[in-house]
Amino acid sequence: MFNTFFPLAQNQIDYEPHIVLTQNEQQYNKLNKYNKPAIMLGVLGSTPQKSMPYQYIVALIDHITATYNVNVLFNYAPHQKADALSIYNQCQNKSNIIIDIYEDSIRGFITLMNKCELLVGNEGGIVHISKALNKPTFTIFSPYVLKEHWASFEDGKKHTSIHLLEEKPNLFDEFSVEQRRKIEENPHELYQMLTPEMILKKLTPFLDFHLKAFKN
Repeated sequence: MFNTFFPLAQNQIDYEPHIVLTQNEQQYNKLNKYNKPAIMLGVLGSTPQKSMPYQYIVALIDHITATYNVNVLFNYAPHQKADALSIYNQCQNKSNIIIDIYEDSIRGFITLMNKCELLVGNEGGIVHISKALNKPTFTIFSPYVLKEHWASFEDGKKHTSIHLLEEKPNLFDEFSVEQRRKIEENPHELYQMLTPEMILKKLTPFLDFHLKAFKN
């Protein structure tokens, strides 16, 4: 439709979204006092059905903070603060977690994420924001989400992900709309199948590639 009015050659079309920060937003300085690069972790999904088991999240955080010389930030919805603190309290390397820097607005998150190296998190809006900021992303999909609908611009390096359906397809008889709705009602049993060990097989190469200069 756009080409009907403004014809463009195919190689001139940029299909990726971009978020443009103001000059003031680019000067965001809350992380300046820390001498390590920061990565963002989406520790909770927007709903309980989109959130991993907490012990699995803790295992991933412990691996990241023990393996890479980075600081970790948590992203979560404002009403999830108690759950985020519960996860933080279970982590081993708390000195590598910046728990007191948090932005409770979308634009605030954008300015903070712009200062981070990459994002690891449950599928959701923060993944798409990070992609629009040109930040590498690793997405953990909920068992009932159709990956093809949301896994935009994945190339296996800059943007990659994991879905239980790909790892253990025998767990799913089908993946129709009706089946996904049924899983969404109670996805926790399937989420238990997506273990930290399984996630780390894909997450570790991603982190090694993007954080190779910061590996312990």
